[in-house]
Amino acid sequence: MKWIGPTFCLLLLALLSACSGAPDLSSMVMEAAATPAKPNPTLNIFSQDDALDRATLNNFESQFGIKVNYATFASDASGLADIRTGLANYDLVVLSDTLVGTLRSNGLFTPLNQENIPNFKNLDPAFANPLYDPGNRYCLPYQWGTMGLGYHRQEAGQDSPTWADFFEANTSPRLGMPDDSRLSLAAALLYLGYSPNTTNGLEIAQARQLLENHAGQIVIYPPATGPALLAGGQVEFLFARSGAILALRDRDPTLEYVIPAEGTPMWVDNLCLLRGADQPKLAEAFINYILEAPVSAALTQATHNSLTNSAALTLLKETHRPDPILYPDTDMRQRLFSLVNIGPASAQYYDQIWAELTHSFERAESN
Repeated sequence: MKWIGPTFCLLLLALLSACSGAPDLSSMVMEAAATPAKPNPTLNIFSQDDALDRATLNNFESQFGIKVNYATFASDASGLADIRTGLANYDLVVLSDTLVGTLRSNGLFTPLNQENIPNFKNLDPAFANPLYDPGNRYCLPYQWGTMGLGYHRQEAGQDSPTWADFFEANTSPRLGMPDDSRLSLAAALLYLGYSPNTTNGLEIAQARQLLENHAGQIVIYPPATGPALLAGGQVEFLFARSGAILALRDRDPTLEYVIPAEGTPMWVDNLCLLRGADQPKLAEAFINYILEAPVSAALTQATHNSLTNSAALTLLKETHRPDPILYPDTDMRQRLFSLVNIGPASAQYYDQIWAELTHSFERAESN
C-alpha cells in the first residue's frame, strides 16, 4: 500500500524547497537546458525495467519541462554490451553495485560534479564511499534490497524456509533462479558455508556439483519473468529481488518473502553518469531531484525497495513503521553479502561454470 501520493509528494517538495533553503532545482534544470541548439533538451536514461517508476519520471518532466527518454535492458549482459558500444546515446545508466565495479575499471563513467548535487547530504552514510565507487565519484546509490526466497505460505508448510529446506528436502520442490552466474552460484556457496565472493576453484566446483545434483528441480528465468513463475505455481520457491516478491505479495497475500538463514546477497542500484553524456548537468539535476526526501520516499514505495536516503527514511517513519523485510535488523544484516568485483579471470570462470550448468536446467520463456 502506498503511503504517499504523487500530488502530495510534489506539494511537499515545493514546501521543502521554499521553507528549508533547499536548492532551486528549477534554476539547475534551466541552466542545463540553456543551449540555443537544444531549447527542449532530452535526458536519456538506460535502466533495468523495474528500477525507476514512470510516475517519478513524469513528475520530473512536468515540473521542469524536460523530456526523459527511458530505455531499458533485458539482462546485465545485454546492458553491458549496449553501454560499451553506444555511450553517446545515454546520459545516465542504472546499474547494480556489482556492475559499477566492472565498468568503473573500464573507464566508462565520467565524474559527478557534486556541487550540482547538494542533496548528496541526504545519502545514508552506510552508502557513502562504497568499495565499488570510492567517494561516490561516478554514481549515486538510490535504492537497495536483498535477494531472497519467495514462496506460498501454505505450500511451503513453514514460516521461514532456508536453503537447507530446498537442498535437503525429502520431496522435490522446484526453485526459480535468475539467469545470473554470480547470484545463483552465491546461493549454493552460502548453503555450503562459503563466501559468495570466493575465487577458490574447489569451493566453486562444490557449488556447481550441488546445483547439478538438483538440476531437475531448477528453472532459470530471464529478468522480470521470475514473479510469473511463482504466481503461476510453476515453482514452489523463487530466488529473486525483494522488491519483485513484495510487489507480487501486494496482489497475493498468501505469498511471503524470507532472507535465508544461511545468508544472501544484497544489491544496490546506482544512477551513474556515463562518459560522453550529452546532458551532464541535466543528469546531475535529476540525481539531485531523486535525492529530495519525498521524491525518494515515493519512488521506493513504488518499487518496493529500500531507501538509501536518510531524510526520506525519516519521512517514512513519520507515517509508517518501516517493513522489517526491507530494513533488516542488525543480526540479519550481518548475513547480507555484497557481491564484489572478483576480477575478470574469476568472473569469466563463474560465467563458464554457469553456462555449462544451464544446459541441465529448465529455462523459463521470456515475457
